[in-house]
Amino acid sequence: MNELENLEMMDKFLEICNPPNLNQEELKTLNKTITSSEIEKVIKITNKKTQENRYSQLNLIRHLKNNWYQSY
Repeated sequence: MNELENLEMMDKFLEICNPPNLNQEELKTLNKTITSSEIEKVIKITNKKTQENRYSQLNLIRHLKNNWYQSY
């Protein structure tokens, strides 16, 4: 595919999708630089949630295992 075909396909896709237009303020927000402290904060939050999910999964497995054993 050449560049013109790619652009035509992209235009067709955008016509079908009809994405919302962003106002100037939203564009500014999206174009702001992300600081390393912001990245660290997100990583910490994500790690905490991941760990909480693991504990929940382990508890569920323990519960199911105990119930399964008790049924026999």
